Amino acid sequence: MNYPDMELPLVTIVIPVLNRENLLPDAIRSVIEQTHSNWELFVVDDGSTDHTVEIARSFSDPRINVMVLPHNGNIGKLRNIGAQAGTGKWITFLDSDDLWVRERIAMQMKALEKESKLWGFGAHQVVDENGKPFSIQHRQEKAASGWVTRDLITCRTSASIGSIMVERTLFESVCGFSCDPELLFREDYELAIRLSASAEALATDEVLVLVREHNNRSTHQFDEGHLRTAQTCEHLIHYFEDEEYRQLLRKKKAYHLAEASVQSCKKKRFAFAGKQVWEALVEGDNIGHIISVGYRCAETLLQADKEKNGEHEKIA
Repeated sequence: MNYPDMELPLVTIVIPVLNRENLLPDAIRSVIEQTHSNWELFVVDDGSTDHTVEIARSFSDPRINVMVLPHNGNIGKLRNIGAQAGTGKWITFLDSDDLWVRERIAMQMKALEKESKLWGFGAHQVVDENGKPFSIQHRQEKAASGWVTRDLITCRTSASIGSIMVERTLFESVCGFSCDPELLFREDYELAIRLSASAEALATDEVLVLVREHNNRSTHQFDEGHLRTAQTCEHLIHYFEDEEYRQLLRKKKAYHLAEASVQSCKKKRFAFAGKQVWEALVEGDNIGHIISVGYRCAETLLQADKEKNGEHEKIA
């Protein structure tokens, strides 16, 4: 094959995957169709039990490499393995159920090279399983460039994993993704925060990645998102020495701990919910938010009492 832009920097692309035989082909095709052709793709399989591996290997493109690993369930570890296997100057990631726009790599990489920035990110658009945009779009934070740690912590901007591109030396200097199991499904956010503390970012408002909404999205497979976010904030509090960032992270941790208490109540873990509310209060959560959470927990308790009384009446 002859690729006209091989003189441009090589880009290492990593797709971690588990049992995505129906969605993976579209993700791979969105890489093959990139206008920038000097790339290498590592599909890192996490012990799939369907036809995912066979489908990944069915692509004849020599730039595609398929790595088959025993199941470990740690997305950060899979991404690190793929990144380490490559040799590209730039590293970027794509989830197995998402899609890139055709100009994604070319547009972002050329901007990063021109501005001499070591990492960047862009906007994303939420689409359905067939790639069709929803009529009502999810809220999209404005992309911000520069030292963006504060903006990322406060969610004034967001760095979707499918839009992050990072220079290899920077990725390696921050030791890549954390493999801490407490950060599972938040490891991409945690990495973006650490990158932001090490180098200025170059962001674009252009949509770079299409995030496909479907029932089997990884983030739908667990119901403790608030608790996981609180744990990530706690992890980052110990990472930073800057007291401003530590305070912002404590406030965010407090908010998500309070929200997590509602989920704990729904699971009838009432003592644990009380502990979470108390810790949220100590960490500085807004009193109005604490009251709101208290009402929702109380509603859950009342519902539990009704269900219990109903069971007693049936027995009687």
